[in-house]
Parts: sequence; structure tokens; C-alpha cells
Amino acid sequence: MELESATDRAKFDLPERLRMAPQSDSAAYANSYISTDADRLRFEATVSTSPDQIAIAPGSLLKEWQQNGRRYFHYRLAQPVLNFYSITSARYKVRRERQNGVDLEIYYHPGHPYNLDRMMNSMRASLAYYGQQFGVYPQQQARIIEFPRYQKFAQAFPGTMPYSEGLGFIAQPSPEDRDVDRTYRVVAHEMAHQWWAHQVVGAAVQGATFMSESVSEYLSTLMLERQYGAARVLSVRRHSLDNYLRGRASEKVRELPLLYNEDQPHIHYAKGAVALYALRSYLGEQRLHGALSQFARDYQGRPAPYPTSEDLYGYILRATPDSLQYLVTDQLKRITLYDNQVREAAYQRLPDGRYQAIIQLEAHKRYADALGKETEAPLHDYIDVALYGAGNKVLVRQRLLVTNSRKVVRLTVAALPVKAVVDPDYLLIDRKPEDNSHDAIQIN
Repeated sequence: MELESATDRAKFDLPERLRMAPQSDSAAYANSYISTDADRLRFEATVSTSPDQIAIAPGSLLKEWQQNGRRYFHYRLAQPVLNFYSITSARYKVRRERQNGVDLEIYYHPGHPYNLDRMMNSMRASLAYYGQQFGVYPQQQARIIEFPRYQKFAQAFPGTMPYSEGLGFIAQPSPEDRDVDRTYRVVAHEMAHQWWAHQVVGAAVQGATFMSESVSEYLSTLMLERQYGAARVLSVRRHSLDNYLRGRASEKVRELPLLYNEDQPHIHYAKGAVALYALRSYLGEQRLHGALSQFARDYQGRPAPYPTSEDLYGYILRATPDSLQYLVTDQLKRITLYDNQVREAAYQRLPDGRYQAIIQLEAHKRYADALGKETEAPLHDYIDVALYGAGNKVLVRQRLLVTNSRKVVRLTVAALPVKAVVDPDYLLIDRKPEDNSHDAIQIN
């Protein structure tokens, strides 16, 4: 037994408790962060349950029978897996499909059929896209399994993904929902874990969840964008940005950069999704995913010593042009905060009928330490600016090199400009994104 609360430890003059071992502790590389009592093992299970229930464990169902008033199921996985699995049983109905040799199954309460289509669509799309990007799906089944809302989460085990009824099965998405389609996104997140956690798993040190949770959260947002379009998913990134900023404001111990996070959800989920999406935008999907794919091929199924986030950082950095390496460092290895603002936006009609917009920008970049102390950082950053017309239509978008805190931008467009926005896609961690936009006024 050990006191975990920082308040309780201070009361008894106990030293600060490390949430995770530092990456300098190479002895910790002997264990994955998911399981410290075993590495990969061969899994086989026979599960007994009530005669009216279906019992589910990872692997292929080899045999099913009834005996002495009980129902039995015999499962076996073809490949070694982490010592991390679930066993569930209930009176399920089952929705089944098959894609590329993989059985897709949803085990659900008979009264909860509402979101089966979006769950199955997400499984199909994730299986196809992730397989294309990161290699063959490692199992012969992908199962979503409903469980009661005693808890409200989903979790990925090898080929099996228990999913709370309260998180997706009884959800009622609406067009105004900032999450757009949380059910679809959560399924895509858990499917991503079949590669990023189960094939590639980090050592039990700081930053381990960057390779699993951050990458999976980013990929699930990308899958949502592929399904619904970039414009609708913009609100999801804003939501992630807000979640990170709120989380760091209430941090009780210390904040570490994303690459060294200590299993903190507001960092590895929210900040991770924003940071990796930004890298995709600046580097291009081919460069970023090429680095992720090569890392996955090099480390999938590898025994100890397990990789660290520094290893993945090296792959990404090698895929990055010199001009953008600052961005990779800022996003992953530092706590970087921006204060970007459109101070004024004006336009005038030109003799040829076009419009010239004059946009006054202000930009600041600061680095924060673990306790929140900030230091002004020099600017040599590429920052996007966009001009919008009626109906929120993008008239022009440019990526500018900003080297001073004040910058005047002149843009010429064919249609009447309505507003100017700096960093319109929420790619940078901006503490006050609401002042990134300014309505355009006419001048003589």
C-alpha cells in the first residue's frame, strides 16, 4: 500500500511520488506500460456461463456446447498477445459482417440497436484505412461488446472492444453535437489500438501513452474527418484544445511535454490529437504516416526492451524538413503556448472590381515549465491566415512565416471579404482562440 495523493503525501512529509519512471531509467524498458507481470503470451480460454447467455473472450471460437445446465465456449488466439484481455457474458444479440477475411461482430443488448450501423461503418472504414497505413490487422475478429453503464468508457483488448451502453449504444447524436459523431470516433479510436498498443507498445516510462493514446486519438479524429469532412470536424479539434487548456489549468502535480506525459488524459488525448493533426497539416500525411508506418513495422511484436516515445520522435524528425523541425520539437518536446490574434481586418475595393484586405496580426510564442512559469520565445514560425467571404466560404488561405510579434498581411480576392482568421484550423495551442477572428470593415 502507498499513499498516492499529493496532498496526503505532503501531510506526512513524504517525497513526491513519480507517476511513471523517467525515460532515463533504462531498467523500466524491460516491461511494457500495459503489463508488468508478463510479456506476450499464447491465449486460450474455456468460459462457462448461463444457458441463455453468450460468453466472449479474445480469439476464434473453436467450440460451443452445453453440459449440466451450463453453456461453454472455447476460444483461442492465433498469435501471442499482451497479458491484457477481457471476458464478458450476457444475453446478447449479434450483428455480423465479414471484411477482408476478418469477422466483424457487435454483441449488443436486444433493446439497443440504435447505433449499430455507425459502429459497423466505423469498424469497416478503420480496418481498411489502418490496414493500408500500418499493416495487416493482427487478429481474425474485431468484436464490439456492450456492457452496462456502471462505467462509461470503451477499451481495446486483442480483437475485442468492450463498449459501455452509455457511451455509444444509447447515444443520440445531433447535428449540433461538437463531437459530431462520438460513437463513430470512439470505435475508430479503439480499432486504432489494435495496431497502436497491441502491435506496438511502449516501455513503462514517461511518454508511453503518446504512442498508444495520442496516435489513436489522432487517427480517430482523422477517420471522423474522412467520414464527415474537414469543416464539420473543426469543432472536434476546438473541443480538444479547450479540454487540454482546462486540464492544464487544474493540474495538481506538474505538467510535462506531450512526449513525456505521465498518462494524463488532457495531455495524451486532447493535446496529442491537436499536435499530431498539426504535424499532418504541416508535414503532409504521407510524411507523417510514413514515419508512423516505418516505426510500426520496426517495433510490432518486439519483445523487451520496449520502445519509448523518444524512439518515435526520431522517426518523425527524420521525416521532417529542416524548416519545420522547430514545430516537431515545439509540439512534442516542449510546452508551447501561442497568443495569436487578428487585431484589425479591413478591405478596400480595387479599380478592377477585386478587393484588397489588410490584416493586422499579433503573435506571441511562450515556453512553459512544469510549474507553469513562462518564457517568451523568439518567433520564426509558419502560421496560417485565412480570409472568409459570405457563407463562411474560404476566399484565400496562406501559410506565412512570422518573425515578429506584429505583422501586416495584404491579400487580394475576387469576392467581398467578411472576416479574417489566424490559425483557422486550430493547429497551434492558443490560449485564447476566440480572438483569432475579426470581422472585416470597409475603408476608403
